Amino acid sequence: MSLGRISPASMFHRRLLLLGVLVALGMIAPVLQLFRWTILHGQELREQAEGYLVTWRWLPTTRGKILDRRGRVLAQDRPSFDIAVDYRVITGEWAYTQAARRVHALPREVRLSLTRPERRDLIEQYVPDFQARLEVMWNDFCRLGNISRPELEERKDVIKKEVQKKIASARARRLQKIEDEAAAAGVEPRIKPGELDRAITEQLSTHILLNNVDDRTAFDFLRLTQDIETTGDDSTADQPQHLPGVSVIDSRSRDYPYDTLDVTVDRSDFPGTLKSASPVTVHVDGVATHDLGWMRHRVYAEDNKDRPRTLPDGSLNRAYYLEDESIGSAGIERSAEDDLRGLRGIKTNRLDTGETFESDPVPGKDVQLTLDILLQARIQALFAPELGLAVVQPWHRTSHADEELPRGVPRLGEILAGAAAVIDIDTGDILALVTSPTFSHAELAEQPEAVFHDKTWTPALNRAISQPYPPGSIVKPLILCAAS
Repeated sequence: MSLGRISPASMFHRRLLLLGVLVALGMIAPVLQLFRWTILHGQELREQAEGYLVTWRWLPTTRGKILDRRGRVLAQDRPSFDIAVDYRVITGEWAYTQAARRVHALPREVRLSLTRPERRDLIEQYVPDFQARLEVMWNDFCRLGNISRPELEERKDVIKKEVQKKIASARARRLQKIEDEAAAAGVEPRIKPGELDRAITEQLSTHILLNNVDDRTAFDFLRLTQDIETTGDDSTADQPQHLPGVSVIDSRSRDYPYDTLDVTVDRSDFPGTLKSASPVTVHVDGVATHDLGWMRHRVYAEDNKDRPRTLPDGSLNRAYYLEDESIGSAGIERSAEDDLRGLRGIKTNRLDTGETFESDPVPGKDVQLTLDILLQARIQALFAPELGLAVVQPWHRTSHADEELPRGVPRLGEILAGAAAVIDIDTGDILALVTSPTFSHAELAEQPEAVFHDKTWTPALNRAISQPYPPGSIVKPLILCAAS
């Protein structure tokens, strides 16, 4: 039996078919990857690529004013300055980066003659020089900013901890995304070198170390914010006064014009020995502090809970809280935050077309209260210890007739805390809402521990609305009405 011969044409077609199968097998992976890039993640990758062609910056807005019933300004924004420092300077990474730049600035023939270990050793030799410059820079920073070195280090540590948390969170999200994509494709997750360690925005930006500095301090910093030029020689070694990575940022602080007032009190109607024909002038600190509230300069995760950074249409959310932004923390500043805050503007530049788009900032709305700030100050003045109304007197008694309260000059334990509310009966408007003891916004900024950690007098407590008291005799008219 003869097997016969395979014709050359048939062999050619078989080889061609085999080659086609091999090519098809080789194309499966690229086609699947192309399908993943164009169909599954096409929109996301396109937006990411277009993002590299777009630069933008925020335009600041103005917070609305708080007014009393007669239009007096109780709270308003005041132009000021913040001092910010590059994160790489804060961590000290700047010293290594500058040392590497110095090596890179060496003549080309010198660089090419160095092996990689030699280049690394040369960079390490230059690092101490830049670390010394940073040390001088931080000393100058403390001197200009009138801040102690321990306090500065504490602020730097807080920033570094916050950024490290965000780095860990970003790394976890990237890893989860890679694992989810691998699971969807039915393959093992593959992590490219450096894919999880890409720098986040906070690592490449500046962070505020000094808030609301005065004009003179800001100009002193501005004069010395020139970056140190790094060259192959030591021509900048005699310029330690320059402040690398430091920037002066136009900012706004909250001003409370009626925070302190001098009030003249008529004592002709005072009780007993406190009565006097001569009026007295009382200096009142912290007029309506609890009612107006105050600001804080730190953003927490819950602040942005309902404020995503990006809106569903892909645009940036102009109401999103940025790091170190001021937020209403108590009182009207907090309850009317959405009205007072306004919206930031945004200026967008397209690098491919050169087009510029700008959305103007929307100023915050003014909020008018029913309070009369001068009446508030007059009533608050009555709680001043020097007038004696809020100090234990010989004629004060406890609920037990034979028991006297401690008395004497105003000292701890002899000053009486209290609250008062004045209401317009016809309209229900609250004309004054006083709590004592209280504090000024300046005291809150300078000594927050004395405000929030005083467990004896708890000045942070608004006794007018936040402290329950037994009704006492004021309940009698209600009982009378119910009985009749």
